[in-house]
Amino acid sequence: MDEWLYEDGIGEARALQLVNGAVAAIRIERQGWPRAGTVIGTARLRKKLGHRALVDIGHDREALLSPIPPGATEGADLTVEITREAMRERGRPKLPLARPSAAPASAGQDLRARIGEEGAVRDLRADGAESLGDHGWDDLLEQARQGLIPFDGGSLRIEHTAAFTCIDVDGDLPPRALALAAAPEVARAIALFDLQGNIVVDFPTLADKADRAALAALFDDRCGFACERTAVNGFGLLQIVRRRVRASVSETLQGHAPASTAIALLRRGERSGGRGQLTLRAHPAVITWLERHFPLVEELARRVGRPVVMDREPDFPVHGAETINEVEA
Repeated sequence: MDEWLYEDGIGEARALQLVNGAVAAIRIERQGWPRAGTVIGTARLRKKLGHRALVDIGHDREALLSPIPPGATEGADLTVEITREAMRERGRPKLPLARPSAAPASAGQDLRARIGEEGAVRDLRADGAESLGDHGWDDLLEQARQGLIPFDGGSLRIEHTAAFTCIDVDGDLPPRALALAAAPEVARAIALFDLQGNIVVDFPTLADKADRAALAALFDDRCGFACERTAVNGFGLLQIVRRRVRASVSETLQGHAPASTAIALLRRGERSGGRGQLTLRAHPAVITWLERHFPLVEELARRVGRPVVMDREPDFPVHGAETINEVEA
C-alpha cells in the first residue's frame, strides 16, 4: 500500500513516502521561520527597496514584500502572506518572500498536513519497532548531504547555486546509453529530494535529435510532479522549472552543516535506549549549535527520561562522526 511514514522529531519533522514498497520521496521540516502560506496580520513596512520592501514579521525577523500595496508608507501596518520560506544558500541566509493579503492571520500547513493531502500517513514512534532507518533513511540523507546519487552505470551530482540547481550526469557508459539511463533517475531525484526552482541538467552531448527527444520522453514518463521544461539542446542541457516554496532536502542539509549534524544526533539520542546518563559527543561547532538551541537538548532529556550531557570532540568531523555514549545506571 502507498503511504507516508511520519516522525515528529526533536527540532525537525521527517517523512518518507513508500510507493509499491519503494521510497519515492523524503521530506524534512525544521522549526523556526514561518511556513509558506502563513498569514501575518501584524507586519510592518520597514524600508522600501525599489519595487520591494523589507517588512518586520515579528520576533526580530524580516521578509521581502512584493508588490508594495499602493499608498503604503514606511511604518505602515500590513497583513502579508509568506509565499517562499526562509532558506540558506551555502551558508548565506535568504529572507522569506511575502505578498500583501486580505486574509485573516493563520499558520501555514506543517509537513504532516501537507503529506496528509497526498495520501495515507502512518506516525512512527522513536521507541517503536519500525523506523525510517528501516527504509534507507540514513543512506538517502547522506546522498542528499553529499549531493551524489548513484544509479546503475553512473551517478548524478547535485550542486546548488544562487541562480539554479545543477544536476551533472557522469558515468562509464557510452554517452547515449548513459544519457538514457540517467533521464528517469533525474526525475526520481527531483521528486525524492523535492528539488525546486530553476534546475539545469547536464546530460552527455547527443548529436542525434531523435536521441534527445527519446531522452526527454523518458524524463516525462518518470516525472510525476508539476513542472515546465525545455527540450534537450545540442549540448545535452535540459532546463526544468518548478515552483519554489521552500528549501529542498539537499539544500537544507547542505545549508548549515552543524545544524544538520546536531539534529541527526538528537534523533539518534532519542532512539538510543539504555539507562543512566546520555552523552552526546560531536565536533565543537555541533555542540555550540546545541548550546544555542538548548531547549532541544532539554526536550531530548524529557523524551528519554534521562539526563543528557554534551562532550566536545575536536577530532570529529562536522559531518557524520558524532557518537552517543550511554552509561548504565
